[in-house]
Formats: sequence, C-alpha cells, structure tokens
Amino acid sequence: MNFYRFNNLQVFKGIPFNEIAECHKKAFPLSIYNIFGNFFLIKVFKWYLINPNKRHLIYLNKGKHVSGFLTMKMNDDSDSFFSYIFVNLILCIFKNPLIIFNKQMWRFFFKKSNKYRYNEVRIELVSIAVHPDSQGLGVGSKLIKRFEQIAVKHFTGKMMLSVRKENKIAIDFYIKNGWILEPKFNSDDYFLMKKGS
Repeated sequence: MNFYRFNNLQVFKGIPFNEIAECHKKAFPLSIYNIFGNFFLIKVFKWYLINPNKRHLIYLNKGKHVSGFLTMKMNDDSDSFFSYIFVNLILCIFKNPLIIFNKQMWRFFFKKSNKYRYNEVRIELVSIAVHPDSQGLGVGSKLIKRFEQIAVKHFTGKMMLSVRKENKIAIDFYIKNGWILEPKFNSDDYFLMKKGS
C-alpha cells in the first residue's frame, strides 16, 4: 500500500478523484453528499487542495484501487468550506434540477447546527473512509497514524474530530488510538473527540 498526500493544486492531474469518490460512496452509503454525484464529491475533494497551509487530502492505494482516504483541515477554516460547497451545490442543481425534490437535501439545509468552537486552533479530521474491500486490513489505522504525524509535524499537534453517536465501531477505533471524548460538546447526533494537549 502506498500513501499519497496532496495539498497543492498543481497535482490535480495525478489524483484518482473518481476512485476516491467511489470509495466515499461505498464507505458512507447514507451520506448526503452522495445524492449530488461524483461531480460534487470531486469538487469537495478539490477544496482540500486549494489552501495548502490549512488543508490536506491523503489516500492509500492498493493495487489499482483506492483502499482508503482522509481529509483534514484547520478548525478555523469552516466558513470558506461552506461558501465553496454552496456554490458547487448550485452548479449540481443546474446539472440535475430533480435534486431539489430530494427530502434528505432539504433536511440537511435546515438542520440546526451544534458546532462547538474551540478557543484554540486545532487540526480537524473531517473524514476517514476505508473501502469495504479493504476493511480489516489496517488501512484505517495507517491513515489515522499518518494524520497524527502530519498534525504534529506541520500543525499544532492538537487534533479533533466528530463522530456520529451511533457509530460505535468508529468510536471504539478512535479510543483505541488514544482519542478522548470532549465533555463540553453537546449534540444530539455527534460526539466530539480530541487528541493532543
């Protein structure tokens, strides 16, 4: 397995965005992003390459397919993400106007946000996905270890992530890797976890 870490717009040519999008769809079959298709998912992944000082996209290749990926960003970078996403959602609606009839999309837009703001800058693990064909082979552990190395070397070393409360497998995985629950965070749907001083 080989790691590929990208944080630069000039390397778009070599990135298998369609494969990363397919890995996302298989790892997160209920994700709201999937209803917008690969065009939208690829736009989301490209956002992580626009500002190399604040964001990264890492993926693992095994043979000819992407076995897993992760995305990370500085936690003070959320506003630019939502602006970028909004513009690309409008493009998706123009490409496929029937999307506006999707109830899941409207629930997503009008859902109350429970964002917890740290008073300090932390690097956020936004998503980590392992292709179903590669689960149980240590791909997730390799990805999270690489994330932690980058966080310590290039950023503050203070890390955070959010995880759905019903995702017991992921919560156990993070705890096994030294992450702890943030007791100050209150959400109906998510736990916030942190690592680093």
